[in-house]
Amino acid sequence: MLSRWATVVLVVVFTAGCGATHNRVAVGSNTTGLTACEVLSAADAARVLGGSVVEGESTPHLPSSSCLYDGPNRSLLFFKLHTATPSVLALTFRTMREPGRVVVGGSATQPVALPRWKVIPGLGDEALWTPPDLEIRSGSRLLELSARLLSGQELGRLIAVARLALQRLERH
Repeated sequence: MLSRWATVVLVVVFTAGCGATHNRVAVGSNTTGLTACEVLSAADAARVLGGSVVEGESTPHLPSSSCLYDGPNRSLLFFKLHTATPSVLALTFRTMREPGRVVVGGSATQPVALPRWKVIPGLGDEALWTPPDLEIRSGSRLLELSARLLSGQELGRLIAVARLALQRLERH
């Protein structure tokens, strides 16, 4: 799932800033007060997965929360909501856009094997896709969506549910 790549990138970015005061990064708490399963409900997951789902279980590990829904025919929808400072998230996305490089200390890069990401315009501040995962940066939030569907319509469905999640988060 995508969360492992985002976690690798976030850990590298966070630890890179720990050596000097000017490079420190602040990780915020979940300022919405909502868990991932509250942002995307079982009804939302059922629409994405095309049938009834097993009720999701939210795992709040501030500053993030995740939710996994099991759908028909072994389909899955995974959603994770992180919060961090906008500058940390921008640096994370810069790192993800530069395949094979990890930003260290704000400007220097080191080689690392990361997947190639496709830019998805018009979704949040920035959105990147590498099947089956969609990452969206919006202000101080990072939304991770991953789906396993048998229909091959993952991206279109993930974009639709991502727009719904962003609308709900804007209201809180």
